[in-house]
Amino acid sequence: SNPRYLSNMDGTILPTTPALTLHDGVTKEQVDVEGVCRQWLETLEVCFSSQSFDNLSPLFIDNCWWRDIVGLSWNFTSRHEHDAITAFFKNAPNPITAVQLIPEGSLKPLLLDIGGMIWIHAAFSFKHQHGEGKGVARLVHVKGSE
Repeated sequence: SNPRYLSNMDGTILPTTPALTLHDGVTKEQVDVEGVCRQWLETLEVCFSSQSFDNLSPLFIDNCWWRDIVGLSWNFTSRHEHDAITAFFKNAPNPITAVQLIPEGSLKPLLLDIGGMIWIHAAFSFKHQHGEGKGVARLVHVKGSE
């Protein structure tokens, strides 16, 4: 068991919440929400198109989760941290392509501030060999322009 994370009685790791704030000197008005989302999605798509998953740190914080609901696989599954996500992406039977931000409507990118916790919530569409799907991303401010 990893002491950094909480677990329930069967040892399943429970999600924890990282610091969700903007760093000193960064205001909400300075955040290009749509630009951040587009850049993140472009980087994700490059990983899949090049099948290069060995360095996911530009995409995911250390305490990250990937929840897959019949998207990359035909299962409902969660993967925690870089190694597990990397293995999942490498072995995904349905790698994604044509990743696009959903720029309008109820799924458009938003900078949310709920009780002082700040993150970007956005949705995207994608394609794979069997059809199309949608995904949700929650992005946090890591440092500087990241």
